[in-house]
Amino acid sequence: MNGSRNGEGREPGDSVTFSCDPGYELQGESRITCIQVENRYYWQPSPPSCIAPCGGNVTGSSGFILSPNYPHPYPHSKDCDWLIAVHSDYVISLAFISFSIEPNYDFLYIYDGPDSSAHLIGSFQDSKLPEKIESTSNFMYLAFRSDGTVSYTGFHLEYKAKLREACFDPGNVMNGTRMGADYKLGSMVTFHCEAGYLLQGHSTLTCVMGNSKRPEWDRAKPTCQAPCGGHFTGLEGTVLSPNYPHNYSRGQSCVYDIFVPGDFGFVTFEIALAKLLFHRQIGTKNTEMKHQNNMSFSNTSTKPGADVNGYTLLYQKIVFFLLAFVFILFYSIM
Repeated sequence: MNGSRNGEGREPGDSVTFSCDPGYELQGESRITCIQVENRYYWQPSPPSCIAPCGGNVTGSSGFILSPNYPHPYPHSKDCDWLIAVHSDYVISLAFISFSIEPNYDFLYIYDGPDSSAHLIGSFQDSKLPEKIESTSNFMYLAFRSDGTVSYTGFHLEYKAKLREACFDPGNVMNGTRMGADYKLGSMVTFHCEAGYLLQGHSTLTCVMGNSKRPEWDRAKPTCQAPCGGHFTGLEGTVLSPNYPHNYSRGQSCVYDIFVPGDFGFVTFEIALAKLLFHRQIGTKNTEMKHQNNMSFSNTSTKPGADVNGYTLLYQKIVFFLLAFVFILFYSIM
């Protein structure tokens, strides 16, 4: 059942071979031989069977995926996972030939990627035949889950590798966000960094036809890095240690200049997750400097224009000598 046989011989020494229909796997030997022992005739080894497997890796350019035991009802309490992988120049087109799953209790989950952490294309149930779906990459992951009671006949799916007409999903950047979800030729995606990080590379990528005659992004994806030092002029902001949220390297001296208009009130600093030494340099109208060295702190504020030991404050220059751990510094105008 669910296969075919080649060979009609039934005499001792005759052999026949078996093969399965697409989507089924052969259980047993594909070739068996008729043997005679005294007055008894039998096949050795025993004839094989063709079954629909519960999950597996599928790598051909086209093929079929069946629910276990198809076309008979699938077993209870089954967790079956399939990974479809085709050549990197292609995407995957998946069509539903038949579909019947117990509603609300049994599900077929389909993901746009190599595992269940990828984008969920859909969760399918009931007996309504879903529309054809297509991946954005050369991977598609299917997860079938059945409960312990009612079973339906299951599903019969056909997949085909389809030449890419769009760029692959570029993904997101760590410590940043992405705008744009269209990857067709001519489409653009733009990346932005979270507060305190600087963009390294180009912020906008465009999907173009590459030298390989395949769609590809015209630039490498950027990254968002926490710099060692910087110049800050906004009314509020965030200062991060280098490589935050990971540990910074030893022996760095990072200078962060924060310039605030003198018409505003207090400049308030709040340190989180900090273990460091602090050196504050106070600028004055006559360019003289007042120093406070090796001062450990978790919260401090100074009013621009105020008198500090006989000097008028214009700005603050904060120098952090990195000793251990990581830190976040938030500043704002009050």
